[in-house]
This record gives sequence, structure tokens and C-alpha cells, in this order.
Amino acid sequence: MKTRNGWKEIGVFLAAVLAALWGGKVSVAQVQVPQKPSCLEQAAAQIRPNGGITVVLRDKSKVRGRLVSVDLSQSHLTMTSLDPTDTALSVYSMSDISIVQYSGGGRAGRMMRGFLIGSAVGVLFGLAGDNSGGTSDQFKLPDSAVFGALGGLFGLTIGLAMSSTRTIECK
Repeated sequence: MKTRNGWKEIGVFLAAVLAALWGGKVSVAQVQVPQKPSCLEQAAAQIRPNGGITVVLRDKSKVRGRLVSVDLSQSHLTMTSLDPTDTALSVYSMSDISIVQYSGGGRAGRMMRGFLIGSAVGVLFGLAGDNSGGTSDQFKLPDSAVFGALGGLFGLTIGLAMSSTRTIECK
């Protein structure tokens, strides 16, 4: 197959160079692409037990509850109702599930990232906004500190308001 500008030939050449550097013991047939884990494997790894989840079934109905367990051997997800007086368990097969949504933790992490990014941008605006008529290499700490604080508060607010719902799609 001829590709534009010879990119395929360059790719084959680079693969041959890497194989030679590696010891020449790797063939194309030995390279395996890792398989994406199933949605239940992802759910078992990412959702903590008793965590709030929403399961969207193939018929587009939504079921909200708390995760009890994920049985990978039988491809079942077990959950309870959000109502603490209801102790009934609901079991769903992987073939019935279209999407699993869960609340990802890390509210403090989102707030911290927003604060740091907002502060950095605010400091840069403070340093760039030198309107005192001085030279451009003059460091203005008060302006950059004020803009940094305002940017940090703005970023903190955005980080707090960001949605933490994460989605696992089942195919």
C-alpha cells in the first residue's frame, strides 16, 4: 500500500531499527495489542463497594442504587436501592447493561487543580498587566499577587462546580 509522502516506509524503517536495537528478536506476529477490559471489569476496578451508581439498561431505563458487588465469572452486577429501608438486591447481566455511571471522588483534587491553574494564570496576567509606565522587566509583586489570588478563587469555584460523574460504556 502506497501512502502519501512515504510515511508507511518510514514507519517500517523505524520498526526495523527498534527491533534491531532491542536484539532483533521481535517479529510483527509477536506484537499483541492489549484488549480493553469489559465494562464490568472497569466497574469492579473503579467503583468502590456501596458507591452510588446509575445503570442505564439497553431499553434506556435508568436504575439508581448502590453497588454491592461485581461478579466477573458470571458477568453480573448486583446493586441495592438508594432507600435504606429497601433491602432487596437487583442483579443485572452484562448483556442488559448499556452504561454504568458513577460518582467519581476527588472533589478536593478538582478544587486544588482549579486553584493552582487559576493562580498561575492570574499571576501571569498580573505580571503582563504592568500599567505603571515602568520598564517591561520590572517585577510587580502586588499586581501579580492580587491577580493570582483572584484567579485562584475563580479556579477554586470552577473546580468545585465541575461534575464528577464518570461513565463506563458497555458494548
